[in-house]
Amino acid sequence: MFTARTLSLHWGKKILYAQHRSTKRGFSRVHSLRHTRLLDAGDLSMNPSSDATARRVKKPPLAERESIWAYPRPPRVEPNTRHLRVVHNQVTIAETRRGYRVLEYSHPPSYYIPLEDIDLQYVMVSSKVRSTFCEFKGEATYYDIEVGWEISEGAAWSYDFPTRAYQMLKDHIAFYPAKVDACWVDEYRVRPEPRSFYGGWATPLVKDVYPEEDIEDDTVRTEAS
Repeated sequence: MFTARTLSLHWGKKILYAQHRSTKRGFSRVHSLRHTRLLDAGDLSMNPSSDATARRVKKPPLAERESIWAYPRPPRVEPNTRHLRVVHNQVTIAETRRGYRVLEYSHPPSYYIPLEDIDLQYVMVSSKVRSTFCEFKGEATYYDIEVGWEISEGAAWSYDFPTRAYQMLKDHIAFYPAKVDACWVDEYRVRPEPRSFYGGWATPLVKDVYPEEDIEDDTVRTEAS
Protein backbone atom coordinates (compact mmCIF):
# COMPACT_ATOMS: atom_id res chain seq x y z
CA MET A 1 0.00 0.00 0.00
CA PHE A 2 1.31 3.46 -0.87
CA THR A 3 1.61 6.11 1.82
CA ALA A 4 2.06 9.86 1.59
CA ARG A 5 5.74 9.36 2.48
CA THR A 6 6.42 6.72 -0.17
CA LEU A 7 4.63 8.84 -2.78
CA SER A 8 6.70 11.87 -1.78
CA LEU A 9 9.89 9.85 -2.18
CA HIS A 10 8.72 8.42 -5.51
CA TRP A 11 7.87 11.80 -7.00
CA GLY A 12 11.01 13.36 -5.56
CA LYS A 13 13.14 10.72 -7.27
CA LYS A 14 11.22 11.12 -10.52
CA ILE A 15 11.67 14.89 -10.57
CA LEU A 16 15.39 14.55 -9.84
CA TYR A 17 15.68 11.94 -12.59
CA ALA A 18 13.84 14.17 -15.06
CA GLN A 19 16.13 17.09 -14.24
CA HIS A 20 19.22 14.92 -14.64
CA ARG A 21 17.96 13.52 -17.94
CA SER A 22 17.17 17.00 -19.25
CA THR A 23 20.62 18.32 -18.33
CA LYS A 24 22.40 15.31 -19.77
CA ARG A 25 20.61 15.50 -23.11
CA GLY A 26 20.83 19.24 -23.40
CA PHE A 27 17.09 19.76 -23.18
CA SER A 28 15.32 21.92 -20.64
CA ARG A 29 12.00 21.18 -18.97
CA VAL A 30 10.66 24.33 -20.59
CA HIS A 31 11.47 22.86 -23.99
CA SER A 32 9.52 19.71 -23.21
CA LEU A 33 6.51 21.77 -22.18
CA ARG A 34 6.17 22.99 -25.76
CA HIS A 35 4.93 19.53 -26.59
CA THR A 36 2.19 19.59 -23.95
CA ARG A 37 -1.16 18.72 -25.53
CA LEU A 38 -4.51 19.28 -23.85
CA LEU A 39 -7.62 17.89 -25.49
CA ASP A 40 -10.50 20.14 -26.33
CA ALA A 41 -13.61 19.23 -24.37
CA GLY A 42 -15.36 18.00 -27.51
CA ASP A 43 -12.40 16.26 -29.10
CA LEU A 44 -12.89 12.53 -29.38
CA SER A 45 -10.54 12.02 -32.32
CA MET A 46 -7.37 11.17 -30.39
CA ASN A 47 -6.05 7.65 -30.97
CA PRO A 48 -8.56 7.07 -33.80
CA SER A 49 -9.45 3.48 -34.49
CA SER A 50 -9.52 1.78 -37.84
CA ASP A 51 -12.73 0.38 -39.27
CA ALA A 52 -11.41 -3.05 -38.29
CA THR A 53 -11.41 -2.23 -34.57
CA ALA A 54 -14.32 0.23 -34.50
CA ARG A 55 -17.72 -1.04 -33.48
CA ARG A 56 -21.01 0.29 -32.25
CA VAL A 57 -22.34 -0.48 -28.79
CA LYS A 58 -25.90 0.02 -27.69
CA LYS A 59 -26.65 2.67 -25.10
CA PRO A 60 -28.75 1.64 -22.09
CA PRO A 61 -32.46 2.47 -22.39
CA LEU A 62 -33.05 6.14 -21.68
CA ALA A 63 -35.06 5.37 -18.54
CA GLU A 64 -32.11 3.44 -17.07
CA ARG A 65 -29.55 6.20 -17.55
CA GLU A 66 -28.74 8.23 -14.47
CA SER A 67 -29.68 11.89 -14.59
CA ILE A 68 -27.10 14.38 -13.35
CA TRP A 69 -30.00 16.37 -11.88
CA ALA A 70 -30.83 13.46 -9.57
CA TYR A 71 -27.40 13.42 -7.93
CA PRO A 72 -27.15 14.96 -4.46
CA ARG A 73 -25.28 17.89 -3.00
CA PRO A 74 -23.17 17.36 -0.90
CA PRO A 75 -21.82 14.68 -3.24
CA ARG A 76 -22.41 10.98 -2.63
CA VAL A 77 -19.55 8.47 -2.87
CA GLU A 78 -20.18 4.95 -4.16
CA PRO A 79 -17.81 2.00 -4.69
CA ASN A 80 -16.94 1.46 -8.34
CA THR A 81 -17.32 -1.98 -9.92
CA ARG A 82 -16.96 -1.04 -13.59
CA HIS A 83 -13.82 -1.47 -15.69
CA LEU A 84 -12.02 1.90 -15.77
CA ARG A 85 -9.06 2.70 -17.98
CA VAL A 86 -6.98 5.85 -18.57
CA VAL A 87 -4.70 6.01 -21.64
CA HIS A 88 -2.28 8.73 -22.69
CA ASN A 89 0.23 8.74 -25.55
CA GLN A 90 -0.56 5.05 -26.18
CA VAL A 91 0.32 4.10 -22.59
CA THR A 92 -2.20 2.79 -20.05
CA ILE A 93 -1.74 5.07 -17.06
CA ALA A 94 -4.42 3.47 -14.86
CA GLU A 95 -6.73 0.47 -15.00
CA THR A 96 -9.04 -0.87 -12.32
CA ARG A 97 -12.38 -2.33 -11.33
CA ARG A 98 -12.07 -0.80 -7.88
CA GLY A 99 -12.06 2.71 -6.47
CA TYR A 100 -14.96 5.10 -6.07
CA ARG A 101 -17.25 7.30 -8.10
CA VAL A 102 -18.39 10.67 -6.76
CA LEU A 103 -21.88 11.78 -7.71
CA GLU A 104 -22.63 15.49 -7.44
CA TYR A 105 -25.63 17.50 -8.56
CA SER A 106 -25.39 18.73 -12.18
CA HIS A 107 -22.15 16.82 -12.97
CA PRO A 108 -21.42 13.42 -14.48
CA PRO A 109 -19.56 11.08 -12.12
CA SER A 110 -15.88 11.56 -11.36
CA TYR A 111 -13.89 8.38 -10.72
CA TYR A 112 -11.18 7.94 -8.09
CA ILE A 113 -8.69 5.17 -8.82
CA PRO A 114 -6.55 3.48 -6.12
CA LEU A 115 -2.84 4.28 -6.20
CA GLU A 116 -2.09 0.57 -6.51
CA ASP A 117 -3.86 0.52 -9.89
CA ILE A 118 -1.99 3.54 -11.32
CA ASP A 119 1.41 3.43 -13.04
CA LEU A 120 2.96 6.14 -10.89
CA GLN A 121 6.12 6.46 -12.99
CA TYR A 122 4.07 8.68 -15.32
CA VAL A 123 2.45 10.80 -12.58
CA MET A 124 4.12 13.65 -10.69
CA VAL A 125 3.00 16.48 -8.45
CA SER A 126 2.37 19.53 -10.62
CA SER A 127 4.72 22.47 -10.23
CA LYS A 128 2.43 24.70 -12.29
CA VAL A 129 -1.13 24.00 -11.11
CA ARG A 130 -1.95 25.28 -7.65
CA SER A 131 -4.00 23.40 -5.11
CA THR A 132 -7.68 24.24 -4.78
CA PHE A 133 -10.16 23.85 -1.93
CA CYS A 134 -13.45 21.95 -2.08
CA GLU A 135 -15.99 22.87 0.57
CA PHE A 136 -16.90 19.20 0.95
CA LYS A 137 -13.72 17.18 0.37
CA GLY A 138 -10.92 19.55 1.41
CA GLU A 139 -7.71 20.66 -0.32
CA ALA A 140 -6.87 19.11 -3.69
CA THR A 141 -3.39 18.33 -4.98
CA TYR A 142 -2.85 18.34 -8.76
CA TYR A 143 -0.62 16.13 -10.89
CA ASP A 144 1.01 16.25 -14.30
CA ILE A 145 1.22 13.21 -16.54
CA GLU A 146 4.49 12.74 -18.41
CA VAL A 147 4.83 10.09 -21.09
CA GLY A 148 8.09 10.42 -22.97
CA TRP A 149 8.68 14.14 -23.44
CA GLU A 150 4.99 14.98 -23.49
CA ILE A 151 3.53 16.56 -20.35
CA SER A 152 -0.15 17.12 -19.67
CA GLU A 153 -0.32 19.67 -16.87
CA GLY A 154 -2.89 19.33 -14.11
CA ALA A 155 -4.30 16.14 -15.64
CA ALA A 156 -5.24 14.55 -12.32
CA TRP A 157 -6.00 15.42 -8.74
CA SER A 158 -6.33 13.87 -5.29
CA TYR A 159 -7.27 14.71 -1.72
CA ASP A 160 -4.29 13.81 0.46
CA PHE A 161 -6.11 14.77 3.65
CA PRO A 162 -9.83 14.61 2.82
CA THR A 163 -12.50 15.67 5.27
CA ARG A 164 -14.01 13.03 7.56
CA ALA A 165 -17.01 12.37 5.31
CA TYR A 166 -14.74 11.64 2.33
CA GLN A 167 -11.89 9.70 3.99
CA MET A 168 -12.38 6.84 1.54
CA LEU A 169 -10.90 9.05 -1.25
CA LYS A 170 -7.49 9.12 0.43
CA ASP A 171 -4.80 7.28 -1.59
CA HIS A 172 -6.89 7.62 -4.77
CA ILE A 173 -6.35 9.83 -7.84
CA ALA A 174 -8.96 11.16 -10.28
CA PHE A 175 -8.20 12.05 -13.90
CA TYR A 176 -9.50 14.80 -16.19
CA PRO A 177 -10.75 13.10 -19.37
CA ALA A 178 -10.05 16.30 -21.32
CA LYS A 179 -6.34 16.14 -20.46
CA VAL A 180 -5.55 12.58 -21.47
CA ASP A 181 -6.01 10.82 -24.78
CA ALA A 182 -8.79 8.50 -23.65
CA CYS A 183 -10.74 7.30 -20.63
CA TRP A 184 -13.04 4.29 -20.63
CA VAL A 185 -15.91 3.04 -18.47
CA ASP A 186 -16.46 -0.56 -19.55
CA GLU A 187 -16.90 -0.41 -23.36
CA TYR A 188 -17.86 3.28 -23.38
CA ARG A 189 -15.33 5.93 -24.26
CA VAL A 190 -15.60 8.93 -21.95
CA ARG A 191 -16.43 12.43 -23.09
CA PRO A 192 -15.43 15.37 -20.85
CA GLU A 193 -18.21 17.40 -19.33
CA PRO A 194 -18.71 20.86 -20.91
CA ARG A 195 -17.38 22.84 -17.91
CA SER A 196 -13.61 22.34 -18.16
CA PHE A 197 -12.85 23.11 -14.50
CA TYR A 198 -14.65 19.93 -13.46
CA GLY A 199 -13.47 16.41 -14.19
CA GLY A 200 -16.69 14.46 -14.65
CA TRP A 201 -16.75 11.47 -16.99
CA ALA A 202 -19.70 11.68 -19.41
CA THR A 203 -20.78 8.34 -20.89
CA PRO A 204 -24.00 6.86 -22.29
CA LEU A 205 -24.65 5.57 -18.76
CA VAL A 206 -25.59 9.14 -17.77
CA LYS A 207 -28.06 11.59 -19.29
CA ASP A 208 -28.63 15.37 -19.31
CA VAL A 209 -24.92 16.20 -19.81
CA TYR A 210 -25.38 16.57 -23.57
CA PRO A 211 -29.21 16.57 -23.93
CA GLU A 212 -29.06 16.37 -27.73
CA GLU A 213 -27.49 12.91 -27.35
CA ASP A 214 -30.19 11.54 -25.02
CA ILE A 215 -31.93 9.44 -27.64
CA GLU A 216 -33.88 6.26 -26.99
CA ASP A 217 -32.52 3.05 -28.54
CA ASP A 218 -29.44 4.81 -29.86
CA THR A 219 -25.97 3.37 -30.36
CA VAL A 220 -22.57 4.95 -29.99
CA ARG A 221 -19.41 4.35 -31.99
CA THR A 222 -16.50 3.09 -29.93
CA GLU A 223 -13.22 1.24 -30.28
CA ALA A 224 -12.29 -2.18 -29.05
CA SER A 225 -11.21 -1.66 -25.46
